[in-house]
Amino acid sequence: MSNRTLPYGYCYKNGIIAIEPKESKVLKRIFSAYLNGDSMLTIAEQLNREKIEYTSGVIGWNKGRLKHLIDNPRYLGTEVYPQIIEQAAYEEIQRTKHSRNTQKDTDKTQEIFRLTVPVRCPTCGSLMRRRHDSRCKCQERWTCENKDCRLRIEISDAELLDTLSDLLGTVTADSITVPAEKPYEPSTEVIRLNNEISRMLDAAEIDKAILRNKMTECLSQKYSELGNECCAVQRLKTELDSTADITERLNRTVSEIRLHLDKTADLILLNGQIIRKEKIHATDSGRSTKSGAGNRTDNIGQREHQKPLPSPACRSILPSFHEARGTAQQL
Repeated sequence: MSNRTLPYGYCYKNGIIAIEPKESKVLKRIFSAYLNGDSMLTIAEQLNREKIEYTSGVIGWNKGRLKHLIDNPRYLGTEVYPQIIEQAAYEEIQRTKHSRNTQKDTDKTQEIFRLTVPVRCPTCGSLMRRRHDSRCKCQERWTCENKDCRLRIEISDAELLDTLSDLLGTVTADSITVPAEKPYEPSTEVIRLNNEISRMLDAAEIDKAILRNKMTECLSQKYSELGNECCAVQRLKTELDSTADITERLNRTVSEIRLHLDKTADLILLNGQIIRKEKIHATDSGRSTKSGAGNRTDNIGQREHQKPLPSPACRSILPSFHEARGTAQQL
């Protein structure tokens, strides 16, 4: 497979840039089809069906590649490139492209554009992207990026944000739950550090600086073994009291949004807890929850490596942390 060194429609002939007959014919066909009302997607699909090569051994026509061709001013002719398209036709193509641009008047400061939480497809779990078309009755829609799925859910920005706001509004600090697990068990390293601290405290003379450093090292080791889950739970509880707008609160508390065909949604919080309309405090326990929407499972988009949250462990270690901190301050 060779890479293009010249724009599509040109070739080298006797050391100078010349028009490539077959490619220039395809190029004019693209311009004509676009002016006659065909979309870039339709044109690309037709070229791919006919197996027309973009370059040697490569077909792969798509909207981005066609847009690059339509916008290329070299086809008007320069000192180096011979003319393929007339000025009037080129200008007409640009006017047509501008009139079809449904995004040109979009206000990018709207709340929906500040939402950074990934939205997942309810069918395959792939990412979904927001699309806008002012020609449609419902101008906003979310489309699955999986080419084998391409599920489309039509829901306005206002309706989606209201749905997400209502869901997040049902979550309180008391409703933040974590799966039960066994109490924290110190590692060999933590046990060793605890023993060293005990020997220092039993010594006739205590080097306060060394003891303080050893206590800090021991606490740091304990918290590294616990991971970041305790912090996630505490952060959730703090953010629930925030007065920020809905997009900010979603970005700070939610790791994933699942959008469903019936225009309902699930929120997956930072601690892995699933918030849904019909069962507000359900957690990802591997059991499905009955719903009015089809194809809902508690496993879509979940990270398999995510560990359960060690809440009991947090409770077991916090007293030692405060005691050690108090002792260190006294030293």
